[in-house]
Amino acid sequence: MAGAWAVDNLRKQIDTASLRRQRFLGRRRRHRPPLATSVAGAADPAARSPFPLHLVRGTALPAYLDYLARREVAAAVPCRSATAEGHRRRFLLVSGLTLLLEMRTVASLTDDLLVAILSRLPVKSLRRCMCVSRTWRGIISHPHNQRQLPQTLEGFFYVPRSEPAPAPSFTNVTGTVRPLVSPLFDFLPQHQSIFLLSCCNGLLLCRCWEGQDDFHYVVCNPATEEWVRLPDSINAGTECMARLGFDPAVSDHFHVFEFSEDHDISQPGMEVYSSETGEWVHKENGWIDTEDDEAFVSLVGHHSGDVFLNGCLHFLTMDDDIAVVDTEGKTWRKIPIPELCTVGLIQKSQGSLHFVSFLETDESMVELVVYVLENYRSQEWILKHSTDASYIFGEREIDLIQGFQWVAMHPDCNIIFLTVGWDNTLVSYDMDHHKIQEICDLGGDDNPRYLPYVPLYSELQTLHA
Repeated sequence: MAGAWAVDNLRKQIDTASLRRQRFLGRRRRHRPPLATSVAGAADPAARSPFPLHLVRGTALPAYLDYLARREVAAAVPCRSATAEGHRRRFLLVSGLTLLLEMRTVASLTDDLLVAILSRLPVKSLRRCMCVSRTWRGIISHPHNQRQLPQTLEGFFYVPRSEPAPAPSFTNVTGTVRPLVSPLFDFLPQHQSIFLLSCCNGLLLCRCWEGQDDFHYVVCNPATEEWVRLPDSINAGTECMARLGFDPAVSDHFHVFEFSEDHDISQPGMEVYSSETGEWVHKENGWIDTEDDEAFVSLVGHHSGDVFLNGCLHFLTMDDDIAVVDTEGKTWRKIPIPELCTVGLIQKSQGSLHFVSFLETDESMVELVVYVLENYRSQEWILKHSTDASYIFGEREIDLIQGFQWVAMHPDCNIIFLTVGWDNTLVSYDMDHHKIQEICDLGGDDNPRYLPYVPLYSELQTLHA
């Protein structure tokens, strides 16, 4: 009994130490968490560890890699431990993902097979895998392989709010001089000017002007220079609010939502284009106010932000709600924004809908607040983060109505981007580390629209005319 207690106690101690090292993942080699942290008495097979799921804690490797690692560990030769009992043998397992590479099973994987496995990981886990070894770092960072691996936020398109407009601009998220994407869009058919309407998972919805009053819609992929021109809708020639919906994890097909407005800015309905059918379909307005049975009114405008999540388009309204509609026009709903909040930013981050805003507290202080919607049914917003606004702006005297502009929230981590001051300085705020970083000056403009861009290197048949 005493020996079994000692084994269990040692296992708990190692597990606790591993958990403490999680926060240092990827910083220094000695801080990286062990591949496995289980201990068992070899003399008693029933007492051996079942190699729990935290065998690859912090990396979220696929189950089959997990299994391979377990099989290799189980076949390892037990070592003797110099304990008071003397002859009890224990498994003191693997320390570090580097040993996983040295195992003959995993080491036999070809680069192509390893890339295929890593391509199924989330971006955050993929970045952690770069800490495994120089070999893995080289494979993951190779330009050819990067096109097959999950991508993350690379930068922002920003365009003037007036149409027709000059060519859009692009800045990398790191603020480097050379942009990842050329904003000239010279691969598109002949046009006088381009106005970017929406960006979703690597695809862009553009309004291409051929003359003073003549334009058409184009959906394109700047990374592959593929594009397709859409047929005209019933609103041809009218500048409507149009948004793009696309999720490559679900389908290669995309949808375009076009909203027309009556003179009283009510919504008679919408037109939805599907790349699968190649046609526009009219959907009657389903946003009905249950109190007075009137149609939903007051969209926030052509330049409001939007989020495509779970097959539905989300965008802010002037009634402090988030309007939601699906691609088939079957789901129409309104989600109230968090209490006491007004103007803010909605974004998809880490798979969930987020709302970011500044909120005045009872002590006449202003705080940055970040909420996440974890349950659509209850429509309950959970406060994820808050901090004093003065920490964000420092010594700058900022008008919270006109002195800054929301840009985006990082899709894979807790970082918020915004511009401040007359020179539109792009600033990032890391919520996890409470860190502010000035990225670059974007130059003065009349509050441009910002479209976060995540490249997509897959070729899509739907973008072939």
